[in-house]
Amino acid sequence: MAQETNFPLVDGVMGLQGDGGGSWLAIAMDLPEGFALEGFLWYNNDQLVVFPSVAVGTGHESGPGLLEEMIVVNEQVTGSSSAWSTTVFDQPIGASLGRLYLVMEFPASDSFTFEGEGGGPAVGYCTAGLGTSGWISGDGEFWMPLEQESDFAFLPMLVPFDEGMAVKSLDPDEEQDLPPVTRPYLAAFPNPFNPVAKIRFGLTRPGEVQLDIYDIRGARIARLIDESMDAGHHMVPWSGTDHTGRRVASGTYVARMVSGDVSFNQKLMLIK
Repeated sequence: MAQETNFPLVDGVMGLQGDGGGSWLAIAMDLPEGFALEGFLWYNNDQLVVFPSVAVGTGHESGPGLLEEMIVVNEQVTGSSSAWSTTVFDQPIGASLGRLYLVMEFPASDSFTFEGEGGGPAVGYCTAGLGTSGWISGDGEFWMPLEQESDFAFLPMLVPFDEGMAVKSLDPDEEQDLPPVTRPYLAAFPNPFNPVAKIRFGLTRPGEVQLDIYDIRGARIARLIDESMDAGHHMVPWSGTDHTGRRVASGTYVARMVSGDVSFNQKLMLIK
């Protein structure tokens, strides 16, 4: 079995049998205070498999809650064969109670048959204490904990929590998928990025907005926005290209957002 350096040792893979119905694997993710989950690293068995969806929810201390109460953060998820893979959310998710449950939907018609490419849907498990505990469900409502000596090979990708990020909470009065903007902000994720950075900003009132990308020498290389925009949350992707559409080199860049008397700078690190 192939191994990646700087990752926990993967001992094997576990698959769920497709029988025409749904099946889900839930993974517990504990978040340090002040951080949000922007994605996850996971060990995939077969790159030919497409996992229909990934959702995130708070659940309960004892395990995941109802699937219907969770946020779908990705669809049509794939990874490499017998290797660690990366999945990044459309937006980071915070948790008011410090724990999130990551739920991966397995294909209904596919079954795991062997390790490696062509072997079907399965994820890795690793040495006890280095992965995360899991639960399985056949209906997205009732969850059965998986008791095994090793944990699942899933690792959280964390970013500092910032205003404008989604929040999951057990308290319906606290939970706001997109909280109102109480102060302007500018943020980017993932950061470092490759190939696309999602630049998110918030406005407390409508107005003209300019969003530009500068290189480290201070030269403007791209203008992403130059228009009037409503108050609220906004997001624009930057794929690491200049005003001509040419891909720029790896390095540090600066996103600058100006709206009226409000201006922000956000460093971006492009890696290849």
